[in-house]
Amino acid sequence: MIFTSRGGANDGFQEAIGELMSMCVSTPKHLRQIGLIEEEDDDEEIEINYLFSKALTTIASMPFHYLNDLWRWKIFKKDSTIPERKWNQEFWKLSKKITGVEAPVPRNDSVLDGPTIYHVSHDYDMIRYFTRTVLQFQFAKALCDEAGHQGQLNQCDFYGSLAAGKKLESMLKLGSSLPWEDALQVLTGGREMNSQEILKYFAKLQKWLQDTNEKEGNIPGWD
Repeated sequence: MIFTSRGGANDGFQEAIGELMSMCVSTPKHLRQIGLIEEEDDDEEIEINYLFSKALTTIASMPFHYLNDLWRWKIFKKDSTIPERKWNQEFWKLSKKITGVEAPVPRNDSVLDGPTIYHVSHDYDMIRYFTRTVLQFQFAKALCDEAGHQGQLNQCDFYGSLAAGKKLESMLKLGSSLPWEDALQVLTGGREMNSQEILKYFAKLQKWLQDTNEKEGNIPGWD
């Protein structure tokens, strides 16, 4: 019983809750509400800066997390065709393809760079951080709806909403007692993870990047 009440519905759930709370208390709207900043509500520069900063710590990390687990799945699966001496080569091939990052210096088959990451060397899955980001914004949308928020998702602050708190509690108290799809449905009303809320949250940033790209003339990497 202790396990089911304290554990999350899956590894991504508890990570998503932690990141969600951190995100919500760092928004310009919340900081204004508690008196830490005094700028006007319609300050677009502050909003874009916030969204840019948040994007770098959330969606920008998703390819990296996916890379590390995909690499492990490929080399450890029962019918893997990748010999041990080629493991490092496979790691950097996937890294270039998925994240666009190449080895900073020439590598060879006598070294293995993947396990230099704590989670890999200690056998922690990293897909939890990929799913965390998807769930984080789904949870945000559900709680903002429950709090009666109207408008852009990134401008929501459900701080102080008893309705949102009760909705969150209804999921958290399940722990790992039910399949994660059931827990997700309790909070969001749906049983599948999807990235639509991420797109909604960063819609204003995406438009700003597109407009800036057109204005500056196709800045590399901004297409």
